[in-house]
Amino acid sequence: MNRATKITGLIILILILIVTGRYMRYTVFAPTIKIVEDVRTYEKGKIEYVSQGISYKGAVYLSHPDNPSTSTVKKGKFAGRTKDGMHVYQVKNHTNQLVLTGFMFPDEVYTKAPKKKGS
Repeated sequence: MNRATKITGLIILILILIVTGRYMRYTVFAPTIKIVEDVRTYEKGKIEYVSQGISYKGAVYLSHPDNPSTSTVKKGKFAGRTKDGMHVYQVKNHTNQLVLTGFMFPDEVYTKAPKKKGS
């Protein structure tokens, strides 16, 4: 083998390792974030809403199905994934919000729930 073939093979090997490492970061080594279901149920008119929740770093983040976010949010740091494969990101420049996203799933914003009094 000549020198150019060895260098090309080395570059291809490095690229494969980088791609594999990034893939494993978001699947195998990602922290699992627990989904808390039926956190809050409330009615607005004749419609009943059920809020979902995510437990992240000891805090609960709630969705707001009655008031969905129509503006796009910028994803920040990767926080982890749920058991069903959804990715969770922190919202850029908002420390109290997370974004749940996945393949063929719209971005859903979760806001940090206030701490209960007496806890």
